[in-house]
Amino acid sequence: AASLTSAAYTAATDDQNLTVRGTLTFHSSAESWSRLRLDFGAGKLSEIKWIDAGPVVIRSSLGETTALIPAAGTYRGEFEVIFPLSTRGGEVSGEIRVPPAPVSSLQVTLNRAGVAIKTRESFPTTPLPPVENASGVKISLGSEPIAHLFWPAAQVTATPDQRMISAMQTLVLRFAPGKAFVEGTIEIQRQRGDWGQVQLSLPKGAKVLDLRSPAIKRWDLAAEGERQLVNIELTNAAGERIEGKLLLEFPVTDGELGNISFSTVGAVRESGYLAIAATEDLDVSIQSRQGLISESEDNLPEELQIDRGEYFRFYSPDYELKLAIQDQKPRIRAESLTMLRVSDQEIRIVANFTYRVERVGLFAAAFTLSEGLEITKVQSESLREYGVTDDGKRLDVQFSKKLLGDGEIKIEGRLKLAEGTSSIDAPTIEPIGVNYEEGRLHVTATESLEIATDATKVVGLTAGSESFPVEGGWREASSWIFNSRPINLPLTMNRKPPRVTANVGTSVVLRPKFAEVRSIIKYDVAYSGVSQFV
Repeated sequence: AASLTSAAYTAATDDQNLTVRGTLTFHSSAESWSRLRLDFGAGKLSEIKWIDAGPVVIRSSLGETTALIPAAGTYRGEFEVIFPLSTRGGEVSGEIRVPPAPVSSLQVTLNRAGVAIKTRESFPTTPLPPVENASGVKISLGSEPIAHLFWPAAQVTATPDQRMISAMQTLVLRFAPGKAFVEGTIEIQRQRGDWGQVQLSLPKGAKVLDLRSPAIKRWDLAAEGERQLVNIELTNAAGERIEGKLLLEFPVTDGELGNISFSTVGAVRESGYLAIAATEDLDVSIQSRQGLISESEDNLPEELQIDRGEYFRFYSPDYELKLAIQDQKPRIRAESLTMLRVSDQEIRIVANFTYRVERVGLFAAAFTLSEGLEITKVQSESLREYGVTDDGKRLDVQFSKKLLGDGEIKIEGRLKLAEGTSSIDAPTIEPIGVNYEEGRLHVTATESLEIATDATKVVGLTAGSESFPVEGGWREASSWIFNSRPINLPLTMNRKPPRVTANVGTSVVLRPKFAEVRSIIKYDVAYSGVSQFV
């Protein structure tokens, strides 16, 4: 069984949401897989990572989060959970639920000074040292999993004519080579005061490709330190709610996309949805994120439900997202059958590759060649041309059309043997860039050769039991299977001594004084030639 041994939590709030970050230490005594339920109540798990835990698996389903632990040991994990807060009667409150541990503590920080943060339970509390524009308290939870926090809401001192606005973003992130695009809508609601000028704060490298709304009269862009300000002038007809369509472009530098978040200047609340669109030509992976909560497709606005998207919710525009973006590579599975024909002058090789190409098509394939191997023929349905590099170590095959799905390549070659060669490593043709290969290797030899293999020097091969047809004058020597490269098969060749069979026919003719004897000898010489008959 697995159980938590200690937990430490820190929380920060802006009166809208409470973001809890914590470190969990837990122990498992089970030798095989065990489960540990992580109950965060109404909180949304934003991020979790393991410090020194090994292959712990996290599963979330129907609001429940479970850690699947592979073996006995002590594990540590860091997580981020966002809890909703409510404001009623001048009070901000919320329920915080965390996985129970024998000893746990919660440190809460609010971005307003001079505020007393309390719990409805009688937990021991210690105020944090005063900090400018912040208040805080440390709460000893003991082994309790639930704390109900509350504190006074911010006093609104604005006069009726002062503006108060909130904003909602609905965004899709798409990709092109060297660029990323954020497109969608931003809805700004005015709760109090006149509109005046509306401003958006963007990262410095962003380009505004489009920004339009019936309520927008004109807009311009101005630099402000490490950010940019979009100054928006509204028409006189702008009501209490405006909705704008926007398209932003961000650079992808060295395969990485940095901060894409933007905000509405002066908004008291701003939240939204972000969908990351998949692309067939690029591999996109999340390197780090903070303040973004995974969301199911069922809970999204209809305009965000895209094909093969990854969806997130954010409650503050100050979220962080770092992506790695690379050209998408094909996923290739191959089946190969290699036939070797060994004689005392050369080794002939015929390699048949059946490719299954997924994700991205191929216009070319490459193979590594054994030293001294001469390629004599290449066949493929869509073959355009092929060539061997000057050093003879690589074969490049070009196709006349993109290979996507199943395709076959047949390669033939030969390796000449020096006179008197008795041992050699079997030549190989190895595909480059294949993700997985299942291979078979069959060795045949002339009747005059005995082929032996030193099993201690065989690499990557397992003896096979498959029988295969051979032509007259040839015989099976060995059969092998493999599913990973490199492979090595050392061959020892022993020439059989000549085997001479003679058929003798004799006729005798008797004469008066002598006998005439005639003999005809027919020799059948096998394996090796002879220079004389005795």
